[in-house]
Amino acid sequence: MDESQFIAIAIAAIAGTLGIIKFKLIEELVKKITSDDKNVRLYSIVVLFAIVVGIALLAPYVTSNMNDATQTTEVAQAEMPIEQTPVQKSDLEVKVDAVKDGVELTKNLVKSAKENKEKKDSIFEASKSERWVFQINDWTDDDERIVEIYKTLSMTSNVKLLKIKKQYLFIKDDQISREQLDLSIDSLRETLPQLQLIPFNLNNVTTRKKDKLVERLETFGKRKSKVKIPCLVLD
Repeated sequence: MDESQFIAIAIAAIAGTLGIIKFKLIEELVKKITSDDKNVRLYSIVVLFAIVVGIALLAPYVTSNMNDATQTTEVAQAEMPIEQTPVQKSDLEVKVDAVKDGVELTKNLVKSAKENKEKKDSIFEASKSERWVFQINDWTDDDERIVEIYKTLSMTSNVKLLKIKKQYLFIKDDQISREQLDLSIDSLRETLPQLQLIPFNLNNVTTRKKDKLVERLETFGKRKSKVKIPCLVLD
């Protein structure tokens, strides 16, 4: 293995490591490009793979040409009389410098985009309003358990399900303040002694500015035990 091949492997390894570390950033950039949220992770992996392979293929050429350019410059300098003006950069050296500048510019742009996103997210979190509900029991993906609890809550108003991915959480959404929630919790616990009730800020699930909760009906259970329950789905 010659020096250029070794450098190529090293550069590809470093690029792959950095890509894995910054994989979340790659996902965010891919989300801005595609509307297919289900395949964002797959697309991000493909992008990371393409970057690493591209660097691995280009690195030997660039390092080899850089070595050739360096050797050419050294020979020219050795042969050049002391009185002569230094030789200007060759076209190849100019191109290599341009590649370096391009890589540095890309790094700065990515860093700037990440910092801007973090700034916007922090501003969004600080300005986000609160929406207090009662959390009823814990998250579940058990269809039969959902039907069972819903039947227990049949006489309770404003009962909904919160859906995140494939997990569901029962909530009681009365659209009241935290203070009103605290005042009513004892009475509700007497009405539903078999269930666990916890104050929960519903807006904690919207972590990005574009996130929103959309309400729709979903069906649970089998055959005659089927029920339709309002669900708040993170869109």
